[in-house]
Amino acid sequence: MNLNRSSSLTKKLQFRNIEMIIQVFIIIYISILTYTFLTTTNTFGKELYLNYTSGYIRRGLIGQITYFFVKTFQIPLIYIDFFCSLLVKISTLTLLIVLIIRKKIDLILIFSPPLLLAGFLYSGGSNAIFGKLDFLLLLIFLIQIILYKKNKNFYLYISLGTIGIFVHELFYFISFLPSILLLMNNKKRLFIYLSLLSVLLVIQWAYKGSIPQINEISEEWKKIGIFTQDTDRLKKLVSSSSINFWWNVNKTFFQKIGFILNNLLVLFFIIIMFIKKEDNIDRIKSFIKILFFQNIVFFSLSMIANDYGRWYFILFTTIILYFYLYEEDKSTKVINLKFNKSIEKLYYTRYILYFFIGVPIASWSLHFFKHSLPAVKIFYFLEKL
Repeated sequence: MNLNRSSSLTKKLQFRNIEMIIQVFIIIYISILTYTFLTTTNTFGKELYLNYTSGYIRRGLIGQITYFFVKTFQIPLIYIDFFCSLLVKISTLTLLIVLIIRKKIDLILIFSPPLLLAGFLYSGGSNAIFGKLDFLLLLIFLIQIILYKKNKNFYLYISLGTIGIFVHELFYFISFLPSILLLMNNKKRLFIYLSLLSVLLVIQWAYKGSIPQINEISEEWKKIGIFTQDTDRLKKLVSSSSINFWWNVNKTFFQKIGFILNNLLVLFFIIIMFIKKEDNIDRIKSFIKILFFQNIVFFSLSMIANDYGRWYFILFTTIILYFYLYEEDKSTKVINLKFNKSIEKLYYTRYILYFFIGVPIASWSLHFFKHSLPAVKIFYFLEKL
């Protein structure tokens, strides 16, 4: 018996040592991506140049504010771009770190490939232009739910939601499920909030802009000495359809199955990372239920827009942060959860999974999936050294 116990303890120690080594690699990987993200100047993408000088146009709020400061105070656009981008990044990461520490959230879960690192991937480095205001939206969402938790000011909550959707219509989907969960006990407030944001969403889609508008905007920038390099991309933004149906993007049976299996893998990873830090069955059930409903929102958005990597990042990061902020006190029962040996062994796969979860930004294919894997990215990085 003593020999068996000794052998079991030795194996656990070996597993623990291996875990610690993998954790060190993960922290190094996170640090490299965080550095790349912070040292990339533009997190606003091509939307930085959109403004209301040619009439109302969706996503024009940030560009209008930028245009005002450049024209009125003669502040060089490059400085505004740099300092605003840095401010948004540092503010968002600071709030996240504070929440991680105070709410004891697993840092490796939040800084994982389908969550924050997916955001880093499309808002940092050479892909920064694909970020499309995502971290600003995340910052607005965090401020919105944190302030509402402190003072329950509905007018402030709805004002921040309005600003969020004027920044980018994606905020509607970010705020949808958390707002239902937050306001469900006050049906009047919930109706007002969702009705207003739904109207604003329709307006955003209706006023997506036109090529003549882009030409006018470009001319207005030129008058104050700014020659936009993104005119062609802006024209593509307003001339192409806002809706890319999932079945038209993922055309083959293999792509459809790959997308669904990829989604199941992401959900499995998030759940298994969450469970180990929890011993309350009610909280685990609540988390899985909320995650399931957010996955419906994810699929709904994916049916009409194909920036899948961005949807994973923004939707699942926000719902997990919401859960830790608002769901912690709802469970009165404390029923300890005990793992059997099979589940314990399964749990050890979480760090292996970390390196093999791919979240392609657009259409799902084996090629895009492979090149979005952290393990492959690390291999290419080491190959360049």
